[in-house]
Amino acid sequence: MKIVSINAVPPYPPTSGGQVRTFNLLGRLHGRHDLSVLCFYRSAEERAGLAHLAGLGWRIVAVPFARLNPAQPRTWPTAGRYLAALGSARPAGVTHWDQPAMHAAVAEAAAGAAVVQAEETFLAPYVLGLPRGPIRTVTALDVYAVTLGRRLAVTQGWRPRWSLRREQARFARYEGWVAGQVDRMLVMSDVDAASLREMNPAARLAVAPNGVDTRRLQPGPIRTQGRHLLFVGSPNHAPNVDAAHWLLTEIWPALHRRRPDATLTLVYMDTPAVSALAADQPGVRVTGRALDVTPYYREADLALAPLRIGSGTRLKILEAMALGVPILTTQVGAEGLALLPDQHAVYAETTTEWVDAACALLDAAARRRALAAAARALAESLYEWDRIVEQLEAVYRELGADGSR
Repeated sequence: MKIVSINAVPPYPPTSGGQVRTFNLLGRLHGRHDLSVLCFYRSAEERAGLAHLAGLGWRIVAVPFARLNPAQPRTWPTAGRYLAALGSARPAGVTHWDQPAMHAAVAEAAAGAAVVQAEETFLAPYVLGLPRGPIRTVTALDVYAVTLGRRLAVTQGWRPRWSLRREQARFARYEGWVAGQVDRMLVMSDVDAASLREMNPAARLAVAPNGVDTRRLQPGPIRTQGRHLLFVGSPNHAPNVDAAHWLLTEIWPALHRRRPDATLTLVYMDTPAVSALAADQPGVRVTGRALDVTPYYREADLALAPLRIGSGTRLKILEAMALGVPILTTQVGAEGLALLPDQHAVYAETTTEWVDAACALLDAAARRRALAAAARALAESLYEWDRIVEQLEAVYRELGADGSR
């Protein structure tokens, strides 16, 4: 079947959760269907990522992103879109990403397509702007109204809180509306589906969860005495920045006083703010972007997901499950995944709970081994990418993309 996928950022290199998902799912769809990948690029590096995929045989349509700079708008159209974003009832991000060049590319690529899929909810205007014909789907990597509501709960200051409250209300209206307009909105979990049905009881939803490559990612040994803790996260995702801040300002100082031999590595979190927090703390290492995070997991005795905000499901947890690294997480971090507390992962919510749980797990090799084995088995049974792509194809067939509609 002919499928068109619309992307905000290149799937390669797959260094963020969303990129890992699109790279793995689109790579499998490319091998089984007639796939066209339309994608914005904002830099020479992103253009090179698209060129890499083209070199692998992917059909790529690269579209330059027209930047919005309120101080120095480059063109009158971009200035107009900036003003429209300020006054629109739509979320600002939706207006920023709604660009004529991509509309033209989608209209051309969609001719004769069975499915046209936007890989983010803020890209929905591109499928909703098409005439009826192809199946129109949207991937909701996050439910932004939920994420913004959780950010609001941990944000100080009336100005950022006012801005978050306004954007949350916009997204709640927008996401609920989109979910009722497209043929299917693809969500990461039943939890996300429930949130969207609260916004719109008539939402047309299907669960197409995140996954992991359990054949490529194999578990390593569990060390008798644990010392090394790991947090992996893209700094471009606000929930990861909040998690790193909590980890470095509250959890790690208390934990290191209890276990001065312990170490903490934060992968891909080398922003000025995070690096400054980590600079004077003993045992802390902050790294840049890593295309392959496996070596860091091989060093780790415990994978951390101290997430207080966000939605969707976490690729970092799925990677730890596949690689056999025991997981310490919050309920928000594990949300949407079939992780049973104390069977597949350990849950902690307060700073004290985190410190106590981490110290106990580092000293308990047998417990870490049992958690890792159970989580690995769960990843194999539910979250292998090949299984997820079959679920996605079943959604397309149900909607008549195989010609039955």
